[in-house]
Amino acid sequence: VMRISMQLVFLASLGITVVCLLMPEGILRIFTKDEAIVQAGARYLALVAFSYIPYSLSNNYMMSLRAVEKVKISTAIYGVSFFVNVFFNYAFIFGKFGAPRLEVRGAAVGTIFARCSELVMVLIYMYFRENTVGFRMHDCLKFDREMLPSYTRHSLPVLGNELLWGVGFVATSVIIGRIGSVFVAANSIAGVLNQLVFISVAAVLTGKTIGEGSRGRVQKVANTLLLFSVLVGVFNCLLVLVIRPLFLLLYNVTPETYEAAYTIIGVLACLQLVLGIDVTCIVGILRGGGDTRTAFVYDCGALWLGSIPMGILAGLVLHLPVPLVYVCLKLDSPIKAFLSLLRIRSGKWI
Repeated sequence: VMRISMQLVFLASLGITVVCLLMPEGILRIFTKDEAIVQAGARYLALVAFSYIPYSLSNNYMMSLRAVEKVKISTAIYGVSFFVNVFFNYAFIFGKFGAPRLEVRGAAVGTIFARCSELVMVLIYMYFRENTVGFRMHDCLKFDREMLPSYTRHSLPVLGNELLWGVGFVATSVIIGRIGSVFVAANSIAGVLNQLVFISVAAVLTGKTIGEGSRGRVQKVANTLLLFSVLVGVFNCLLVLVIRPLFLLLYNVTPETYEAAYTIIGVLACLQLVLGIDVTCIVGILRGGGDTRTAFVYDCGALWLGSIPMGILAGLVLHLPVPLVYVCLKLDSPIKAFLSLLRIRSGKWI
């Protein structure tokens, strides 16, 4: 399974890297008409594209290890690469420690260093410490015909899900970019805070329980995970509201951007109440239980039939205030949470 997934992510990241290197400005113009943003973004993209292949390989390996309960290594590697990223960002953006001042391009250089450091650490762990799976990079040179049909049957709905969700995320970014740079900046700030408070481990626990043959316990595990996601959602909501003013002090932005970000983060705090349920159900319980088709329909259906049309209507047609547009772009989460809870209650997902 690791071999096939490694082969696929390498080909995918190679293709995306080539496209980004050949037409960085063309890609940026999809997202915004602001020529200053296009030029700055293109300078960044033309460099950061070199980080996609090492990131895809290291991330895929660590995600695979999580499925066999090897979670400490990814925490350790991401922890180290975080500081690598911060250090080299600071050095190359501002020209510190003898490094050239590259500004926007310096941020890309920092990311490349961080992603390459992750791959190096993954390879060291792979060859000297990991003994549960025993995967090695030279395994990628083989082609497994026997495993491919089973892999394809289970992974295609997930692959389609992620591709359509990815395209949907791009569409959402286009809507935000077309509204204006204030919304872009405010959404970016809110996105950082959202990443800081998000966690999900449901897929490993669900898949493990089913793999043990304990069908009777699976529904209990799912219910426990859902209860936990509700509690985490409430905690995250309160946490975001408490740290919102302190978090925004970290950013040197215009009063207009500050006001927009402040309101959007308030909306984000309320979304935490359903976001945990949504992700736990879709990515954790339904996928962990093998019900990948239903997860695909719910995840992409709510996005493409709910959030994106409403976002276009609110932002590009009716020109509603930024907070209302943001609410419309996030409508998929409560829709998915509601549908997923009904599916899990039925027991047909196991």
